[in-house]
Amino acid sequence: MAFTKTTTPTALAGIIVTSTSLNSTPNNNVTGNTSGKIYQIQIDNSVNPDTMAYVKVADAASASAATTIAKWILPIRGGQKMTYIMDVGVAYSSGVSIWCTSGPGTGSEGNVRNALTFSMLAS
Repeated sequence: MAFTKTTTPTALAGIIVTSTSLNSTPNNNVTGNTSGKIYQIQIDNSVNPDTMAYVKVADAASASAATTIAKWILPIRGGQKMTYIMDVGVAYSSGVSIWCTSGPGTGSEGNVRNALTFSMLAS
């Protein structure tokens, strides 16, 4: 399933982005905006019980898993679900591109065995 974007009442953040197929292929400008704030990211890696995953979020309209430096790298242990809360929001100024790899570093393109589920509240 591709990423989906849903507009919500602005009191809730304004945009919900979801995907059930997050992998090492970057999903570019998932909010559709060039600037805004991220308020919450939820990652579900329960489909990979023995594999650590690293969700990478770039302040960029487009990204390459091989060369783009992520602004945030969010680790998630195998078999777990994690929610990251940014209570006042974390600003982005170019767009939001997201992907997931089996390694934490820039240039890591290793794919996890099964795609992760991802959701984000943003504006």
